[in-house]
Amino acid sequence: YADIGRLIYETNFGKLPKSDTFKEDLELIDKFTTSPLIKKNIFDYEKENCFCYDINSSYLTAIMEMEHDYPVFTYFDKNFRIFDESSPILPLGEYIIDNVIVDKYNGFTLPSRILSYEVIKSLIQLGLIERKNIILYRIAKEFLSKDNLKQFVKSVQELFPDKKDYKQIVNHFIGTIGKRYATITKAFVTNDMSTVFAAFNQYSVNSEWKLSISKVDDLSFVKLKSKRRVLSDTSPIYRQILSRGILQLINLIEDRYAFGQSLLIGYKTDCIYIRHPSDEPLDLVKYKIEKWDNRFDPKKTMFYKAEERGHIHILMNSERHAI
Repeated sequence: YADIGRLIYETNFGKLPKSDTFKEDLELIDKFTTSPLIKKNIFDYEKENCFCYDINSSYLTAIMEMEHDYPVFTYFDKNFRIFDESSPILPLGEYIIDNVIVDKYNGFTLPSRILSYEVIKSLIQLGLIERKNIILYRIAKEFLSKDNLKQFVKSVQELFPDKKDYKQIVNHFIGTIGKRYATITKAFVTNDMSTVFAAFNQYSVNSEWKLSISKVDDLSFVKLKSKRRVLSDTSPIYRQILSRGILQLINLIEDRYAFGQSLLIGYKTDCIYIRHPSDEPLDLVKYKIEKWDNRFDPKKTMFYKAEERGHIHILMNSERHAI
């Protein structure tokens, strides 16, 4: 699917523009990785009047409703710097926020991460964060038009009218946009053990190559794999799409959460789990009701939680909280 998406994009629009990154910024970008929000707020609750609401085609919608152009950074732009009282909040900007717990939704959490201008502006307007929660920022001078990816989605839809097909193609293509590492794999087969030992001695210690050896009868299969961080990539475009997805999730919570009535049990990527939701009619164009996911069953002994780096960690029973 990703290859089909890339072929369609490059045939119609050429290569996606890459951003250049200062070496000193790579550690920040990798530390504050933008990833979907996944968390369980409440562990002990009654299942009566519980609902799961899902955003229709979240990332497709994020692209089609994108209000601002995508940043493309060059070495002529300033790198990440401290955000203070005089710092601007402008389009084509990336902003790193500190970890924020929002009491408004009984413990909704925004882990430290890079977010786009549109999300930062909306979060401040909604009162979910303040300027003091922004710690670093950078602003690009070059950009990719927001209409570029909208036209790409339309091109895919014309070629693959079935929603299941075009959704898969677009989603897989978006995944490749966020690639920040280049991987090289080499391999050879030999029945000469001296060659295997030579490879082991050369690559097993203090090497950027990861070595693995498999043996079948008298044949040895030796594989070398190297992974390195690239300085030029399209990840700012990817981060803006994910940021828009985060904003859509927050808007869904705003829509279904009734103060003094609702209980936000959890959320993951593009859906929320809520008890006693708002009595207002559901917008069936934007949202749909999904089957309750067993992952949020209070009888389970563990659940998944996304940390600021986007990795999945397991939280055990001993860390449960009751309400």
